[in-house]
Amino acid sequence: MHERAPLSRWLILLRGLTLAGVLFIIYVLLSNFVPPGRAVFPANVIPGSAPGTLLVTSVTHDEEALRGLAAGDIIDFSRAGWPARSQMITVYNGAAIALPVERDGRRMTLLVHTVRRTTPPSNLLLVLGGDLWMLAFAYFLSARKPDDADVRALCYVLLTYAFGSCCLNVVFPNPALNAVKWFFAFPLLTLSATIFALYALRFITASRFVRAARSIVWALFVATVLVALVYVAGIFIGHPAPWEIDRSSWGLFTNSLHFLAPRSAALLCGIWAIAASHGAGRARIAWATSAVASLYATTIVTQAFVVLGLAQHDASNIFINLGVFLLPAGLTYAVLSRRVIDTGFILNRAVVFSAISLVLLGAFVLVEWILSDWLTTASRTTNVLFSAGLALTLGVSMRFVHQRIDRIVDTVLFRKRHEDERAIRTFAEEASYITDRSTLLDRARSVLERHSDASSVEILVSDTSGRYGGVDANDAGIVRLRASRRPLDIHEVETALRGDLAFPMVARGRLIGVLILGARRSGEAFAPDEADAIAQLARSTGTSLDVLASQREDGPALSERIGSMEAAIVARLNALESTIVGVSVPLRSEQ
Repeated sequence: MHERAPLSRWLILLRGLTLAGVLFIIYVLLSNFVPPGRAVFPANVIPGSAPGTLLVTSVTHDEEALRGLAAGDIIDFSRAGWPARSQMITVYNGAAIALPVERDGRRMTLLVHTVRRTTPPSNLLLVLGGDLWMLAFAYFLSARKPDDADVRALCYVLLTYAFGSCCLNVVFPNPALNAVKWFFAFPLLTLSATIFALYALRFITASRFVRAARSIVWALFVATVLVALVYVAGIFIGHPAPWEIDRSSWGLFTNSLHFLAPRSAALLCGIWAIAASHGAGRARIAWATSAVASLYATTIVTQAFVVLGLAQHDASNIFINLGVFLLPAGLTYAVLSRRVIDTGFILNRAVVFSAISLVLLGAFVLVEWILSDWLTTASRTTNVLFSAGLALTLGVSMRFVHQRIDRIVDTVLFRKRHEDERAIRTFAEEASYITDRSTLLDRARSVLERHSDASSVEILVSDTSGRYGGVDANDAGIVRLRASRRPLDIHEVETALRGDLAFPMVARGRLIGVLILGARRSGEAFAPDEADAIAQLARSTGTSLDVLASQREDGPALSERIGSMEAAIVARLNALESTIVGVSVPLRSEQ
């Protein structure tokens, strides 16, 4: 097995964030579905006529009506204590909320108890499923294209949105944490749109309009951070009320600034980049924009209806959450259709990802079930500490579980791929021992035809005039291969080379030839380990061709030198023999 290159710092960071995101999603699920957790407010309320008030339209549980809460009551958000304000926005099971209520002109304080939710919210499952898909997709992208700046940007778009979405839906037992979480939720969601907008602007030629667009994008992000600060401050001091409660001009402004402006700017930047770019860059930004448009468009349209008063906030969330699920779905389809990631690898990672999730979540649920009797009698603090300790233990064991599952899945599902890779690398090691040029080229083609699944295999060797099988040495593809000495995606440059991927055959700093593979018959992309094995074969074959060519060129000159040396030696021997004979004749005469 070949040694793997060390991971770059950003890749280590990205994978660490992915792992943290998975653990965060598990905690969000537990905080919503495992008692104690998220509950429902025991009444249906709408924003009141006065800013910062709520009007009770109906009571959903009879026992709460017996405690004094009734339809028509007006809840004054600003007069409630900050724990009550936090618990009204993020309802926690078992919480007792002291609410200042106005009824028929009289003011009173009612102690309202939250009610445990009886049915699982499918809407929340849709959101968390989309968030988990985003994390998995970011991991897949980073593993397939570790050195691609575009992939890096898209990974951060997905990660920041997934973390922001989790912050929106997590439930903490502490009211202060439930209040502070909003400061991270809104900026993270806006940061996702900001990163995508900046990524799209990279495809546009620099100008004062591009600089102005960058300034606007950053200004919207800073504004969102300030709005988040005001939002959290409103929970603690009671003013201004969050926009879920206050539908005045301030509430409409903050809602529009948070949801509409950043995502509208990101979508416009993506459309602008498509119109201003061309070639491979245009195709890349086009599929990226089309994927994020599913999320941004649903947000823009639904929130516009909310601002105009044509739709309720809860109804718009359903479409926004559907967009959260469509975003990674659209990216997956786009990437697969453009063969950025091979489906075999996705199957591998999906099985590994699912198995790890089932093992860890199953272990968590099993331990919780075994100790359920003890946990029900323990205090809330003990429950929280136990859950945190168990989650930390499972997180620490993640690497061990991942290695074992990855090894088993890889052996079971991808035996043929590894056999093909070994066959290619074996020939790369044997190529230097082949002494005939034609045999070397024929065997290289045969090995690749059998083990690469390429629709065509072509080897172009440099001739005496510097051309490569009819392709000029100054061709854009040849120049790129000579300069970079890395595999080339032929579709990225205007070149006379015909195929899908070109691998340089380099020896002694010279481009000896080009190995060209057509698209795979399966329609998938070459995996990095496969491409690395083929690149090794190309280098080894190039080195062997260079050695054979040197021997062929030096052969006649060496024969001539050996012939002249033989003639000189024969002449010297003849002269020596004549001398000896001349001396021996007088000696015989004297005798």
